[in-house]
Amino acid sequence: MKVRLNLVVICIIIFFLPFGCKEKPETLTDQYDEKEMNQAIETAQSTFDEFRERFRNPQPGDEDFNVKVRIEDKYGVEHFWLDDLKLDSEPYSGIIGNDPGIVRNVTFGQKYSFPRSDVTDWMFMSNGKMQGNHTLRVILKSMPEDEAEEIKKSIGW
Repeated sequence: MKVRLNLVVICIIIFFLPFGCKEKPETLTDQYDEKEMNQAIETAQSTFDEFRERFRNPQPGDEDFNVKVRIEDKYGVEHFWLDDLKLDSEPYSGIIGNDPGIVRNVTFGQKYSFPRSDVTDWMFMSNGKMQGNHTLRVILKSMPEDEAEEIKKSIGW
């Protein structure tokens, strides 16, 4: 079961990662609503302490804790999911979960340190149901309904 959940999380990370780019990512069928996306990021930031508490004290069935961070360099902005998290105190750290498509200052598998202000989302699985991932909820609205429903089903929504 854990392998399947990890595969689901990896697929979501790879498929939906590039929101926030200067150009529309190829993975999105329509433009997402920027106001909704900003609200999703604000929600993730305002609930980050609750996420950290759950990360430090996981409940039975909790696994696959990840944080999405905003990374910027002279080439643009990109958002990355990180795992293998260290969230005791700032700067926090984790491992970059995919190859960059825009920025060039990070690489897949690199340990990356970040301040709380760079957090744009968080997620974890709890008994087969994804918690958090506020930005995905916005992205799903821009997808064909059948694809969105398939993703929702695979993550317990």
